[in-house]
Amino acid sequence: MEAKNFATPNRRLAPTPTEDRLNWSVRRIAAIARAFPDMASYLEVGVEYGLTFENIPLPLRVGVDPQPRFNLDELPAHVALYKGPSDDYFTQLDSREQFDVIFLDGLHTYQQTYRDLMNALRHCPRGVILIDDVVPSDDVSAIPDLEASFAERQRRGLPGLPWHGDVFRVMLCVADHHLELDYVTIADVDNPQALVWKRDMNTPATAISDALLQAYDAFQYNDVFQNGVPELFHPVTEAEGLRRAIAGVSALRQQKRPFF
Repeated sequence: MEAKNFATPNRRLAPTPTEDRLNWSVRRIAAIARAFPDMASYLEVGVEYGLTFENIPLPLRVGVDPQPRFNLDELPAHVALYKGPSDDYFTQLDSREQFDVIFLDGLHTYQQTYRDLMNALRHCPRGVILIDDVVPSDDVSAIPDLEASFAERQRRGLPGLPWHGDVFRVMLCVADHHLELDYVTIADVDNPQALVWKRDMNTPATAISDALLQAYDAFQYNDVFQNGVPELFHPVTEAEGLRRAIAGVSALRQQKRPFF
């Protein structure tokens, strides 16, 4: 089913130069949706202008953003937006609510993204989670504060305004503590993103303690990426990453829930 657009140019608060750059997220999510024609539900954390959200070819869509930058009036049927922090959204979400695909593109800090991932996994037992910005373009784009990153880029006289934050630390944490998950990092074209799915739909993903999570502050961009994207990120081409994710989700969808 074609997704109905709502953030048309005359309804956006302002144009944004990132519109073309967001096509890769839609392309990757759409490829997964095509592989499973019965997929219907989609959650996006961090909607901003709605440029990805409006183009996802799944009919049931929920967006979460404390400050969405488009008019929320007259959203299409079966499309909803929660205006608030993602922590609050997940707290009030019915435990039985499930999504087929979840896209995490909220705050560019690893602590928040990790919490979003753990919350998302509870509501995506048979689907896939796409995480944005997992490979910074340089050490400046890895600064988690947007204004500080831009100021440092200007101070060094570096071109462009790429910004990824320190989301990369989430992948280190997943590799160390979450053997119940499978994942790949698309690293060959466009913005690197991670695809994450469960090995077993009935095995919960348990969040690590805040103290363990905070220990990842010690890992700096230059330590992690001195030789390119490290193997523990499971770097692959986009085609291979989609193939593995689709195969993993297909296996999950064949599993049955136990009777209690």
